Amino acid sequence: MPSKEAPNERPADLLFWFRDGTCSQYTARSAADTRISIGRTNSKRALGFVVTRGRKSVDFVLDKDQVTEAAYLRIFSPRLLKPRGRKKRQFSIAATLANRK
Repeated sequence: MPSKEAPNERPADLLFWFRDGTCSQYTARSAADTRISIGRTNSKRALGFVVTRGRKSVDFVLDKDQVTEAAYLRIFSPRLLKPRGRKKRQFSIAATLANRK
């Protein structure tokens, strides 16, 4: 029986930068060899990403219009399948903001 998991899907740990020197880490449910670092760029005109796997890293930016378009992806989040692995006990920005309502 073929696996339903795409061969190019790999877990990644997330490092979210609020401001210089202040970040929050959210680790993947299963072992990850990739880290994604995300935050505002120094120009404050874009959302910057650095994707690191081993010693290789690639960085890119999205401008405000692109970030707005990407935000609409949350419409699809209820239809995403449950992630594999056990959820780790860690700080969640999304949960914190949801509890403020």
